[in-house]
Amino acid sequence: MNEKEASFAATTVARADAITEEINIKSDLIVHRSNRVQFLHPEGGYPPGEEWAERYYHILTPEKQRCGEMYRYELRGYSYGIARPLWVTWVGYLYADAPTKDHLIYNGHAQVNLPDDFPSLRASQYVGANGHLYLLLGPIKQYYNSFNLNYHSGSTGENVNHDKQLYKVIVSEDARPK
Repeated sequence: MNEKEASFAATTVARADAITEEINIKSDLIVHRSNRVQFLHPEGGYPPGEEWAERYYHILTPEKQRCGEMYRYELRGYSYGIARPLWVTWVGYLYADAPTKDHLIYNGHAQVNLPDDFPSLRASQYVGANGHLYLLLGPIKQYYNSFNLNYHSGSTGENVNHDKQLYKVIVSEDARPK
């Protein structure tokens, strides 16, 4: 190896070392903040005559009003009743210093990621009477729906316990807040 090649190799190694160091420093900032909750069609099914009824799914989350959490929830699953995949995203910020009840969910948005040929399925979110964040999906035929719900924190520090047992799915005939 001549002097020019040796110099180039040394410079390349030094750059690679610097990049590796930078990646290691930034990797310290990566924190796993995802929680997976699974909802399955009830084992015993639904009462005869109600299998194909349209229902709303109210998903109780552990977040409470003014907890200061920025969040992103993503629901993915399958609905045999509508013969479609399910894919819904909710984002928002439960602003700690919310001035009024109208501002409890700051920059909130819910989006159904399905083709336009299924326009009746809607998603929204609300703070319930118990102060918790609810994710709402419906109306949808309840027959054999199953999904996974993933949580991603957008905060610099997670303020809320996201154990799976703190989530609850309420299947209801209406969209009225719980």
